[in-house]
Amino acid sequence: MSLSTSQSTRKTFLRIGALILTCVLCAARAEAHNLILDHKIFPDKVTLEAYYDDDTPCREAKIQVERPDKTLVVLGRTDKEGRWEFPLPGPGKYLAIVNDGAGHIARSKFQIADPTAKDIAVSIPEVIEPSRAEKTRFPWRNLGIGLIVIGVAAFGLRVVLRRANAGSSSSRLSAGER
Repeated sequence: MSLSTSQSTRKTFLRIGALILTCVLCAARAEAHNLILDHKIFPDKVTLEAYYDDDTPCREAKIQVERPDKTLVVLGRTDKEGRWEFPLPGPGKYLAIVNDGAGHIARSKFQIADPTAKDIAVSIPEVIEPSRAEKTRFPWRNLGIGLIVIGVAAFGLRVVLRRANAGSSSSRLSAGER
């Protein structure tokens, strides 16, 4: 009787451990409502656009633009389309920060080239940013990968549990023969 209880407890702990391991390995960062901030630089102004990952505009959000040394350059608020623009600042690096007041904050770095500089290549972005449509579309690829990982983990768990059951069956048979 004690042997059977011990094996049952062992199986239970094995199942719980496998479940916890599966959850830890399959866990991903979850964001219910991600805030995104994009910038566009024009010859006379900078336009900032704030929106959520479901493509709804971030309305009436506070925006501040600062230099790398945290010096405040300008403050503003987004309109009903989630946009705000301000006059083109002087050459240098800047950080725009949008805060919707509900705990969502997004940042966007940008650089204004010096028009007197001989090397105009400084104003060309190093990385091509994905479009708004690409940032807000449904993540079918991630969903598919997640389902495949869950399926593989479930199959692996089933194999482990079957082997554990087969091992305990053979040990019961040998104990019965004695």
